[in-house]
Amino acid sequence: MRDKEYVRVAQYESEESDIEKENEKPEESTKRTVKKWLYKQTFQSADDAREWIKSEGIWAKFRTNDTYAGCREDYRCNKVPKRGPQCACAIHLIYNADNFQVTAFITDAEHNHDELLEGRQIILVSLKNKYRAN
Repeated sequence: MRDKEYVRVAQYESEESDIEKENEKPEESTKRTVKKWLYKQTFQSADDAREWIKSEGIWAKFRTNDTYAGCREDYRCNKVPKRGPQCACAIHLIYNADNFQVTAFITDAEHNHDELLEGRQIILVSLKNKYRAN
């Protein structure tokens, strides 16, 4: 193509200046809560640790990660649905890479699943009453 085929256009200027864009606050995102983990106990085998989790009756495994210390399994409180806000209390087990011991850690937070379910229960009861009336 030759230079004669190109057309010069005026420089584009936006309606907002760069200074106004810099002064705008970014949208606030939801902050993640940082969990404080406390040592609970050490088990001599993986079977003992799994048996303890099962005997507690309120934990559901939701994630497994490989770390330098060993394999880590995270458990959540199963009193709330998997999708949606989670109970503040949680447990994780670390299967030590050096030996067969399993170390359990628990958050310092108390269970708050009753508070999380409170709003959902009201909606469910009102829906049940509505369908029973029909």
